[in-house]
Amino acid sequence: MSDENRALVERFYDEVISGGNIDALDELMAPDFTEHGAPPGLPAGREGFKQFVSVLRSAFPDFRWSVDDWTVAGDKVVARGGGRGTHRGDFLGAPPAGRPVEWTAIHIFRVQDGQLVERWSEADVGKFAGAAAVAVGSTGGRRSGDRPGAPARVNAV
Repeated sequence: MSDENRALVERFYDEVISGGNIDALDELMAPDFTEHGAPPGLPAGREGFKQFVSVLRSAFPDFRWSVDDWTVAGDKVVARGGGRGTHRGDFLGAPPAGRPVEWTAIHIFRVQDGQLVERWSEADVGKFAGAAAVAVGSTGGRRSGDRPGAPARVNAV
């Protein structure tokens, strides 16, 4: 069962988060799915998650998520990874910066009957908002020691 659960979460990242296929959530998520880390103003269910993905993909049209570490145990799948995209639209109150942004997160999924039923997310949204603000500031989001042309690095979503 653990291989099937991991494959389900991989499809979630590949098709929905990186691919922007919001309709795939109807197959991947249970109708009573619960997002425990829903952004303020969005419902915690499947429809709210569809709204979140729409906002994410509008703000970062080239967004891609990759997983660095997997842990699968019973009905839980834990994925530690990161996303990267060019900030082209409003996101969580941050205006478009027009430059690449990266962040990391740990997600915990619970799978039941071949569908995602719950997700917990640990990320630092405050750092994203700060980095987005800095990205439009005089330093272009770079800090001392950053490579020229390197994306702004943040921990968020």
